[in-house]
Order: sequence, then C-alpha cells, then structure tokens
Amino acid sequence: MHIEDILKSKKFEKLDLFLNQEMEKYCNKKLKEKFIEVGGSKKEAVNMFYSPAFFLDGKRPYDLCKEGKTKEVYNFLGLIESGCLS
Repeated sequence: MHIEDILKSKKFEKLDLFLNQEMEKYCNKKLKEKFIEVGGSKKEAVNMFYSPAFFLDGKRPYDLCKEGKTKEVYNFLGLIESGCLS
C-alpha cells in the first residue's frame, strides 16, 4: 500500500502535513525537486521518499537524508532516472 492511499483518509490529514514537513526538513530544495521529477508528481515523490528501497539496503531515502547521506539518495534517483532501477 502506498502512503498516498493511507493519506486519502481525512483522519490522516495531520500525518500528510507532518510527512511533507519532514521531507522539507531533511531534503534540500534541489533534492526535493529531483524526487518530484523522477517520481512524476509530488505524491509519488513523497511515496518514494518514505519507501524502503532494495538498492539502499532496505533503508528509506528519508532515513539516509536524516543521516546526512544525501549523495547516496541522489545516486539512487539517478539510477531510477536512467532506467537501471524500476
């Protein structure tokens, strides 16, 4: 189930706001724009940001950004964009 499906429920409006604030907090503007570009929409960008990724050893881009490892996240997005990961 995608995060966006969960957030469609009115009771999760505050969670949606929190997730967006966390993304703003740990992603610089350029990285956030890259997520949107690669994902195709802001909702998909948020979903990608909080979803575990095999290429990231099961971690979420969110986790890596919190650890200051944005270079790894950029590399991950680059691989998706180039078609090496789907």
